[in-house]
Amino acid sequence: MNSSDIKNTESQQFVSFRVDNHLMGIDILKIREVIQLTEITTVQNSPDFIWGLMNLRGQTITVVDLGVVFGLSSRKITPDSHNIIMKHLDLSIVVDTIGDIINVPGYEIEPCPANTGKKMRPYLQGVAKLDKDIMAILSPEKIIKKYPC
Repeated sequence: MNSSDIKNTESQQFVSFRVDNHLMGIDILKIREVIQLTEITTVQNSPDFIWGLMNLRGQTITVVDLGVVFGLSSRKITPDSHNIIMKHLDLSIVVDTIGDIINVPGYEIEPCPANTGKKMRPYLQGVAKLDKDIMAILSPEKIIKKYPC
């Protein structure tokens, strides 16, 4: 048996969240913090997926609406809405609800299926099979490439 025959059993932790009805997750090691929505300053002539900028303790963070990135509707602000602030990217994504931290064994992570929406697929690194659902794994680095900073 060679090493490619051995399934990856090392677990990864993901912060789960929802955008519309889509269950998604981001590797916990890529997240700086999760906060309630704060004051956002709009930027004229910015792409429609960029809500604007926020000041987070003196650091300017670009706020992105994942719904628009994925070709869905724009996020509606509710008491459950949150910003997920990424480490090292000066990027925040707005999500509808925050879920739990989910441990996923490596062998449960697979490439995106062929029927993944063409607007969503470029920003995903794969999917995780859970007991009762499938979680799309978001790659924040791929989102940051969508616009120049």
